[in-house]
Amino acid sequence: MDLETAQIKDVIQDEVFEYGNYFTNEKITNYDTFEGMGLSNETLKSIYANGFERPSQIQQKAIKPLMDGRDIIAQSQSGTGKTGTFVIAAIERIDKKLHEPQVIILSPTRELAKQTLDVCTALTRFHNEIDTHLAIGGVGRTMSSRKYGHLRKGGGSSKTEAGEDIINGKIIVGTPGRICDIIQKKRLNVANIKNVILDEGDEMLSIGFYDQINNIIDNIPKSASIQLFSATIPKEMIQLIDECNILTNPVKILVKQEEQSLQGIKQYYVVVEEQDKYPALRELYEMMNINQSIIYCNSRRKVDILTNNMIEDNFPAKCITGDMSQEERNEILQEFKTGGLRVLITTDLLSRGIDVQQISLVMNFDMPKDTEVYLHRIGRGGRFGRKGVAINFSDFKNKVSDKKILQDIEHHYSIQIEELPQDINKIFD
Repeated sequence: MDLETAQIKDVIQDEVFEYGNYFTNEKITNYDTFEGMGLSNETLKSIYANGFERPSQIQQKAIKPLMDGRDIIAQSQSGTGKTGTFVIAAIERIDKKLHEPQVIILSPTRELAKQTLDVCTALTRFHNEIDTHLAIGGVGRTMSSRKYGHLRKGGGSSKTEAGEDIINGKIIVGTPGRICDIIQKKRLNVANIKNVILDEGDEMLSIGFYDQINNIIDNIPKSASIQLFSATIPKEMIQLIDECNILTNPVKILVKQEEQSLQGIKQYYVVVEEQDKYPALRELYEMMNINQSIIYCNSRRKVDILTNNMIEDNFPAKCITGDMSQEERNEILQEFKTGGLRVLITTDLLSRGIDVQQISLVMNFDMPKDTEVYLHRIGRGGRFGRKGVAINFSDFKNKVSDKKILQDIEHHYSIQIEELPQDINKIFD
């Protein structure tokens, strides 16, 4: 048994089975085609209408166990179709004759929830009876992709005793706090919930969300499946799940360590002191020819300062931070997704799950605080196997932490991050 298999076995705590770039804790069937999974015609039409021809690696392995109602812990690199994985499976489990909520998908941020809703809308395109609802703070309380509230079985009341609207979507997508709130106010009937999906599960089970997740799980039927997805699944999180009995006999599908470094992304570092970071950034952007880029800072204040500096120097840049209104954040993110904005500056608020296909450069203006955050940040580039570049600004002279985290990243992912070459345009060839 090699070292990596031993490490995976330590996490899985069971017999280990190998499937290409993945390890599992039990034998599974790998499906090379969507047709082989037994998907409905409506789902197949929606998949093909969105340009997908064959399932990705995680979809080949995880969709069928999810359709079978299994609890699952699934890991997959950013940009490999994990959202499609759990949405396709959730759609297939829905009873169209039952006009009640049946699936809850939880996301750590509003932006990720909105993006997941868009995937749900796309993949239910030919399912006329499946409606979805977005439950996040800062949007209208009746925001849905489709509205079939009048189809409630038995013609029951569409209002609570307090006079608030009852949410009737079969698929509910939202953030933990908002979902907890509407359950507590009896605006969401959870009696028929079949699936609760935790997207970015390592973040969802962090201290900030743990109590809310437990509250939701305590309110749903015991027969419901709990399904957890993330690009990073630390051993500590597996132990927490086991200790708290959140999942029952889950299928565990984990990526090999060597595949977690996002090998399609060229990764470099630049040794630069704090006061010289912006001049260095400005010089790089003047030299490089790139489509779109995202720049990460570790604080809102740094984001604001950097954005103002770039705008003053006539760079097409805007920022997104947590203190902006949801409407502002949505507008800027949509502009970035459609290519109208070339440079987006943000904090780790947008380090997870945000899918923008044309990002060719990820800049860490500040080094991330841990190896998992690094993986999520640079994973914004290289979506679905595309090539990308990540450049890290590291103040080796004044910040011991910068040098240490760079070494930790190299050690953790078994990679070599090289110093940025003089002829930088070659790295974009």
